[in-house]
Amino acid sequence: RVTSTTDIMAATWAFVAECPSIGGRGLFARAPLVAGQAICEYGGPRLPLPLQTRDGKYVLQLPRTRVFVDGNCDNVPGEYSLPRHAAIFANHSATPNARLECWPDLLATGAREYELSGSMWLVASEPIAAGQEIRFDYEAGSQDREYWQPDAVRPLEGDWRGSRMPRVGPPVPADAAP
Repeated sequence: RVTSTTDIMAATWAFVAECPSIGGRGLFARAPLVAGQAICEYGGPRLPLPLQTRDGKYVLQLPRTRVFVDGNCDNVPGEYSLPRHAAIFANHSATPNARLECWPDLLATGAREYELSGSMWLVASEPIAAGQEIRFDYEAGSQDREYWQPDAVRPLEGDWRGSRMPRVGPPVPADAAP
């Protein structure tokens, strides 16, 4: 069992902060982002599907694989501490400004044997202003089930696009270009 998940890995283009629109935390742009720009990895331990014992809200299956990303480490066996990736704090929107993309890798597992793996990345789907909240559609691309249970209350969208947070955390490196 994971004993602590309080540490958040730093992301060059985004930061995690209190999110007034939902009364929790959210992900915000550290600098202006352009459409198509990779923001940060939706990461965590990559585990085989048989180890998924809990449907955590931060669990994503890598497309066309039998592997899932356990963003909050809810399914990780053993007792140790792992930091969380900033992307798991991106909130839901039916009209998002970002999307998840799977960037596949072929892993050699033996002589002429390969397994499809990869990583999930949060990518800007439109220009995002510095300080603007970054959101994606939790249900986009879902084929087997909906994220929201039929009787669940979906979060209100409100005016999340209109609010801005002051830039927090270390500045973007001078040589980093969008």
